[in-house]
Amino acid sequence: MKRKPHSTSLVLLLVCIFTFWWGISVLTQNSGRGDGNMVQDFSNLTSQTITQATGQAPLLVHETVNGQTHVYSGTFMPKNPCDSFGSGIRYTSAGTGHVSVLLITEPSATACAQAAGTDGEPFSVSIKVSSDATPAFDGVLLNGNSIPAQLVEGN
Repeated sequence: MKRKPHSTSLVLLLVCIFTFWWGISVLTQNSGRGDGNMVQDFSNLTSQTITQATGQAPLLVHETVNGQTHVYSGTFMPKNPCDSFGSGIRYTSAGTGHVSVLLITEPSATACAQAAGTDGEPFSVSIKVSSDATPAFDGVLLNGNSIPAQLVEGN
């Protein structure tokens, strides 16, 4: 059976395209610039230093540990009290494990009467880790963007 010359060229072209696509995806994954969710590290700073550096007071995140469960909680004050609010957690098990608290706000679809003196929206998220793991707190992401936060251990 005789091969046609253009079929070999087509196979080589497909291999080159796949190799190029794979190389770009690996570079994007490893560069840290491609995901847009880099968390700014405020963990070693005091509340006063964070406020001076960012112009806003840090969000206090309380960590309580009960066995293998780590609970991260606090109160977030949305810009508009009528916005819907949600929270979640992101855990990556690379190395010792890294935890980020995820907060999400969306504008209200309907009109609402803003309540004066709102205390904010409470959040509480938890993760269960293996007995030998102690996760590192990476910070808080609000709608995908890093915001100043300070971890307070214990109650």
